[in-house]
Amino acid sequence: MRNNIYKFICPALAKEHPAYQMECQAERKQTQRVIDFINKVLKLEKMNKSAITKRLRMGNGQLSKILNCPSDMTLTESIIGRLAIGLVTLLPDLNKSESMKHLCHGTTYPYAVCRIDDTDQQEELRKEFEAAFAPMGSYLVNDLKDLGVAMKALDDYHQSYSNL
Repeated sequence: MRNNIYKFICPALAKEHPAYQMECQAERKQTQRVIDFINKVLKLEKMNKSAITKRLRMGNGQLSKILNCPSDMTLTESIIGRLAIGLVTLLPDLNKSESMKHLCHGTTYPYAVCRIDDTDQQEELRKEFEAAFAPMGSYLVNDLKDLGVAMKALDDYHQSYSNL
């Protein structure tokens, strides 16, 4: 499971190759932004760890490992993508598409767990989401129009991890 979540940073290689060191520092910053964003989301009134783990079909222990990523490792791109898609389905107000927000009302697509009514908070969370989950975050905020597609992508991520 470690290989599914983490990518190891080799300190010896980083000392020898400045380009590798810069890449590792950038990936580590992104990992920290992802962790900070998830922790911020967990502080929202209607959001908890179990909502995230159920949506992502992962155990509570996996989410804890993500939130406690060691400093000599980064999160893999696939786990960051999986988190981004899961969070945008839990918080549809992160997406700018009115059609997607409309799908969250009623019983057709009752995916939304947490609605954000404050527009200033919506904008702040969108900016943080895009920064933390770039480039996937930018696509999910600006271009995703269908929650059904996002849910199928989550199933695909789940299947790829289940079949390892």
